[in-house]
Amino acid sequence: MLSRSAHQQLRIPESGVYSPSNFNRQMDDTDSNHGSVSSPLSNAHYYGDDIERLCHPARFPNYQSKQQRLQTYASWIKHQSPQVMADAGLYYTYHDDSVRCFQCGIGLSGWEAEDDPYVEHARWSPQCEYIIAKKGRQFIQLVQEAVESQSMIGGHLTGQLIMEEILSMEESGERTQAHSDGNGRRGCVETDGPQAATSSSDLRSKLVEENQAYKDMTTCKICTTEPVGIVFLPCGHLVCCPQCAPALKKCPMCRKPVKGTVRVSFG
Repeated sequence: MLSRSAHQQLRIPESGVYSPSNFNRQMDDTDSNHGSVSSPLSNAHYYGDDIERLCHPARFPNYQSKQQRLQTYASWIKHQSPQVMADAGLYYTYHDDSVRCFQCGIGLSGWEAEDDPYVEHARWSPQCEYIIAKKGRQFIQLVQEAVESQSMIGGHLTGQLIMEEILSMEESGERTQAHSDGNGRRGCVETDGPQAATSSSDLRSKLVEENQAYKDMTTCKICTTEPVGIVFLPCGHLVCCPQCAPALKKCPMCRKPVKGTVRVSFG
């Protein structure tokens, strides 16, 4: 995994890959292989799952199905769940830990254990029609406000910090009215589904659950105190810390014999 300083020096104008834990961004405006995402607003595109329709065609239509995206994670060994990554509209590119949104084309890399796929997608691509339809405009606005608030404080931003800031803002009521994106897309996305109609209290409850779930995923399942850091082979599960792993002969998740281990670190 690249270090944080290496991410700051990374320049990949053709792939448009961003690091979720870094604000240095390179936009993918001229991808010659896939062209522009613009199209007539009346041209609705259907994607199944729980998304009714989007106004613009997918940047990468081969991955518009959640199942198609999920299949790309067969060799994924990062901490984020393939199910959650696919549900967030992201498919694995098979290059390091780089993933990409099938709809807007945003690229994300440099995943840390605390990074939430929904938060990072909304953070770096707030105008993506898929993530708006999936999570609702209120969620996007909260993420952007939380990022701005944390940036003013300074320090290294993680998905967990952003989610905690969102929860703090929810509790104190310091939310602002969502603004139009200025690109004429308001109303383009069908937002009459359950996610878009989520009340403030429901949204807060969901954020609390997601935040707790990611904290649980980063903690060793044996000692329940140290962070995870060992991948078991061949199953690929990341559930133990380096201190507890040597005593285990079988993976505690799937009970398959452990034939090897790989040490990983986050940050």
